[in-house]
Amino acid sequence: PAKRSVIEHHEDCLCSGTMQEMGVPSAPPSALSSLFASIHDESSIEARMDASLTDVVDAVMGSMHASSQRNKPSVQGLLHGFPQADRRESVAWIVQAFDVMGFTDSAIFQATLLLDRYYARRTPGPISAADAQQKLLAVVCLALKVGSRDEMQVPLQQLVGHLGRDKVRYSAVVRAEVETLGKLKFCVGTPTAHDFLETLSTRLMHHDQLCASLAEYLLQLT
Repeated sequence: PAKRSVIEHHEDCLCSGTMQEMGVPSAPPSALSSLFASIHDESSIEARMDASLTDVVDAVMGSMHASSQRNKPSVQGLLHGFPQADRRESVAWIVQAFDVMGFTDSAIFQATLLLDRYYARRTPGPISAADAQQKLLAVVCLALKVGSRDEMQVPLQQLVGHLGRDKVRYSAVVRAEVETLGKLKFCVGTPTAHDFLETLSTRLMHHDQLCASLAEYLLQLT
């Protein structure tokens, strides 16, 4: 998953033309880049494929960080636009629902980030329970759309019906998606803290995974 994040972001950069703007990093290669370089002569095809990331991983990580900083939600905006009790309840629901559906932690972090970014940009004011539920289901759909295709085991309309207990119309969720995308200026798929942890944890591929597991646990607590 970590290497997939690097590859997918690299492809996004190539499509948008930003790789040409990044240029060659002037700093010494990172530990992650050195790791990929060290497996260049490995016998397995998978290792050699990983080694092909040596020259791009630092530029991609830099681009991921820039994208993350550029799109991070305003703390003050979030505090004013999303009551903390409502946020805790929403995040708890996302975690529980995604666990039941078997979705990855990456999808959980992406859905939570999208929800935070929307409410940080929303004009403060009352929001009905129905509207809040539609926005919550909308960010779930968006998170799954920008994530791995492996997450999409059932059609979204069926998923919305299941998660909404057949009480939320799919057309209303689609309209909520459009409104959410407008608030986010159609910028979704922003790298999350979990994406960075997965990528940086690649350096531990040949070591005990205890440290990586502890780091993921601590990240989940935040």
